[in-house]
Amino acid sequence: MPDDDVPEPRTLPAWLEAGVSGVPRQRSWDAVVTAAMPELRGSKLTRVSFQVIAPGQVEIVGTEGASEVAKDALSALVAHATGSLAPPLEARAIRTSNGQWSIAARTTKRRPAGIELPDGIDLMSVARAPDGELTVHIDGELVIDLDGDVAAAASAVIEEAESEHSAFVAALERFSSGRVGLSIDPL
Repeated sequence: MPDDDVPEPRTLPAWLEAGVSGVPRQRSWDAVVTAAMPELRGSKLTRVSFQVIAPGQVEIVGTEGASEVAKDALSALVAHATGSLAPPLEARAIRTSNGQWSIAARTTKRRPAGIELPDGIDLMSVARAPDGELTVHIDGELVIDLDGDVAAAASAVIEEAESEHSAFVAALERFSSGRVGLSIDPL
């Protein structure tokens, strides 16, 4: 057997799974804290997910428990989540014991959008592939012909995304409060 047929033992194939091979998992959260939350003592709430789009702009993600989070409790959760991170960020808080909560947060690219999302639409995603192909999805459905307000919103998203990347995926999302957030990721 020639010497060049022997693989380098320190190189790991890409298919090896984290944990099984000794390769560490990628970090999921940028910050994790444990905090006493007396504001939520006595509440039946066990978890809450939220996004801080900008200072003072907080959105509870999903409807589960949204009505049970008092304003002062949400403010305390946001304070813990933003202790070491600046908005925009997403966070998840989970009750670990009576009054104790684990709060995990990570930065996101979502930001307030100066673009209006047409009525009846909760999510518009626009993607431009490196070859220039453009696709638009509205609430998960591919749209072939754009017209009216949808075309105007898609054009505004494309213009905003093109200012940052030549190939991209951009998402315009309406939150339960009616506010709209925009995220742009390169391809």
